[in-house]
Amino acid sequence: MKHNADVMMAYHQQSVARTAVISGTKKTNRAVLFGTAANSFRRCATSELCPAGKSRRYFKKAGDCFLEGGDASKAGDAFDLAGKWDEAAQCYKQAKRFEDLSRLLQRPEVGISPDLREELQGLVRLYFVKQQNYMCVQTSPLVPVINLLP
Repeated sequence: MKHNADVMMAYHQQSVARTAVISGTKKTNRAVLFGTAANSFRRCATSELCPAGKSRRYFKKAGDCFLEGGDASKAGDAFDLAGKWDEAAQCYKQAKRFEDLSRLLQRPEVGISPDLREELQGLVRLYFVKQQNYMCVQTSPLVPVINLLP
């Protein structure tokens, strides 16, 4: 019963946050409202009382709320936990979390659409070259072996 009340509260908080967007509430206040809703969904997902198979749904809702509130970094983490890897990758890209994006792309269970994967692999390569982290570029399975050093 407590879990159901927590879920209903999370949905209510999300609704309040969306109403704030429509009514023209300041952006910082909307971010706080969406963050509160997202954290509520995250608590629902990690609760011991969460029914089997429902946690991914709540992590997805948390990711949606974080994203609507403008926090792409936290949204990426929530989408990753939800198994929504295209969304997670896009959020990591938006948040400029390229090392996390690289780790996501290297995980074997991650099913990112081929076109997006190709785009993101190129972006990750450029990031590591720009950081002058040639060892990471040369040892990453994302990057074809190339001789970057003279």
